[in-house]
Amino acid sequence: MNISYRIITLGIMALHMHDVSAYEIKTHAILSEAAFGQSGLSKDMQLLQNLGLKSSDKFFNSQDPEPRTIKELITDGARFEDNTDTLKRPLNHFFDPLRNQPLRPYGIPLFVNHTSPDWALEDNGPIGKQDYSFRDARDDLYQALTLQSRQEREKKFGLTFQTLGQVIHHVQDMAQPQHVRNDAHLDSPQEFLGFIPNPFYNPSRYEDYTNKNRDKDFIAAYLAPNAYPRVLFPKARDFWHTKDRNPQAGRGIAEFTNQNFVSAGTNFPRSHA
Repeated sequence: MNISYRIITLGIMALHMHDVSAYEIKTHAILSEAAFGQSGLSKDMQLLQNLGLKSSDKFFNSQDPEPRTIKELITDGARFEDNTDTLKRPLNHFFDPLRNQPLRPYGIPLFVNHTSPDWALEDNGPIGKQDYSFRDARDDLYQALTLQSRQEREKKFGLTFQTLGQVIHHVQDMAQPQHVRNDAHLDSPQEFLGFIPNPFYNPSRYEDYTNKNRDKDFIAAYLAPNAYPRVLFPKARDFWHTKDRNPQAGRGIAEFTNQNFVSAGTNFPRSHA
């Protein structure tokens, strides 16, 4: 690939980063709502009581003027992770667990992007203007429990649950095989600079299928009690990869998806994707 072609590629990627997101925003919201219904936040009332909360409490997220329930805040976060700002967040929604690499379309390192676990967790240190990581959620929760002002405490509770939604968005993305490999996909035929047809239009058939066939009851059935063994990990990063931990090596969702599912780009020529 010549250098001019690569530069054009990077330019188009920079202008269309919202198109490399995995599932549609609504699909992420449905997945998050179903997961919330099976979580301790929904089923263990003592958990909320220990925080001084109840299930009917409402708080504000970072964008909307109306207060939201805890479930709504989490689903809001799952939506916001793909469309919150101009940081091109979806760039950071990829992770190749075999190479410990972020998205590098056509093998080109991008200007500023990180692996999904690095971005979502910030457990290896803060990253630029990333304000909605698991590290941030923990800080927000601490302040929600310790600040003197009730208004500020409620604000921090809202951010805590919104940010948790943004973090679990990443776990959902790791179930998309292209997102655990270096398989960039541009899902919009939008023209480049307003008049040049996008030569890199390359929609994901997997995402098209899942977005067309999403069904809240179907998803909830798969998350029903006892459908799968309970996942217990000592570290948040283990949800992505556990390769350094025996006997649980390879049990992270990025590892599982990478090892068990094929994807367009890596396993098949793009012309057949």
